[in-house]
Amino acid sequence: MICRFFKSNNMKTFSFLISTISLFFISSCDNGKKIPSEKGGIDLISTVYFNASKGLDKVQSFHVSKINYSGDTIIELVPDFTFPEINQEIHYINDTIYYALNVENSSVVLSEVSKKQNPLSLWNKKEGAIFSNEEIPNYRRRINLPDTVLFQKKYKRFEINSP
Repeated sequence: MICRFFKSNNMKTFSFLISTISLFFISSCDNGKKIPSEKGGIDLISTVYFNASKGLDKVQSFHVSKINYSGDTIIELVPDFTFPEINQEIHYINDTIYYALNVENSSVVLSEVSKKQNPLSLWNKKEGAIFSNEEIPNYRRRINLPDTVLFQKKYKRFEINSP
């Protein structure tokens, strides 16, 4: 039965399919090359569960920061906790420094801001997304835990046991 399959015209079809599939896999694996995102946004939201051991009913979410980027330009919008629709602060972030922008002024030329203002250290920023160059203690010894699904969202989890 197998010999008849390979001797018939189906062998040509079979060879064509194998070749096509092989070419697809070879061309889709781009030697591990990463494709960077040119522009986009990240919403940083902190969710606090009160008495989580008794249930997930008592919950409050805080919109900490809205980070928008395009190329090397990063703009952070820091919303007011009581009225998240209103921005409390706006930051122009460049590498390890940032500039505080005027919230009322809607049109700002970023190249002018960097010339007119003194830069502030990103490590000393106290509002919005907090950046740190400190390592998480014992992070290399973390234990990956099973993923958790809460409210139809999948979360990766890990545990760090400190000695």
